[in-house]
Amino acid sequence: MKSLQRRIFRERRRLIIVAVLCALAGYIMFLNDTRHVMAFPMPTVASVAFGVGFSLVALVVCLIQPSFRFAAEILGLTLFLYALISAYVPSISLESAPIPVLIMIMFMIAAQTLYHLIYGSWSDKFMRQKLHVDRATALSALDRQDLWLNFYPDPRNVENYFDQTVEEMGFVDDERDMIHIVNRFRDGLFREVVAQFDQVKPGWSFRYEYEVLGAEEIANTQTPSYTLVLEPRGDDTAIHVRWERHNYPTRKAMMHWIDDWAGRRVDCAIAVAETREYTDPVYA
Repeated sequence: MKSLQRRIFRERRRLIIVAVLCALAGYIMFLNDTRHVMAFPMPTVASVAFGVGFSLVALVVCLIQPSFRFAAEILGLTLFLYALISAYVPSISLESAPIPVLIMIMFMIAAQTLYHLIYGSWSDKFMRQKLHVDRATALSALDRQDLWLNFYPDPRNVENYFDQTVEEMGFVDDERDMIHIVNRFRDGLFREVVAQFDQVKPGWSFRYEYEVLGAEEIANTQTPSYTLVLEPRGDDTAIHVRWERHNYPTRKAMMHWIDDWAGRRVDCAIAVAETREYTDPVYA
């Protein structure tokens, strides 16, 4: 139940966007309808129905088929634009169109086009943020020390680390403040990361700057960083995380914000932590 609540909470921004866009679309589509439903004007009824109905459909899609979740806000935006255009060109409305199926096909083509315009990588060279920050806070009933074992990337304690994509983890040149991590993902791709710790308070917090080996180099940028803080909060522990990336693509930043990307990452780590039995690390 708690896992489901977390998943629904992480969709909050997407659902609000869908509800607002669809509510506006419903209002515009029925703006000239003079009928009343239980004393409420038809545009108002349509607005509420569209907003609530489409947001519920979007939530179901996000929970059942999360890989399609980015289509929710795009379809909401497409519906809103269609409502605006049909208000000025009534002949393309579904009621007046001679071939409604053709309008529906054009609607889906428009949605696909909008998706590539908004989220496509074509804009990465032109639209970037000087500094993008992803942050999130989540609560766990686990003991702070267990959470530390789960979140802190220690080559001497890999068996307790939450990230199950880690294939290798080791110190660089025997330096305890620099580690090398190799991740292998489900699609078979690998990623190598070198992380340099500049602050570690065991059991409480750490921060490191990192470099993804082989990634596209962007001139005159600072190294990205990751920070985690564990804070006792009543009977629970609050996990605060923060990613800082420089010269970051705007479309990725927008996707991260709508998707609550940082919160999802923390939730996944907590889910692993809460289903694991921890072993005491043995350091040589």
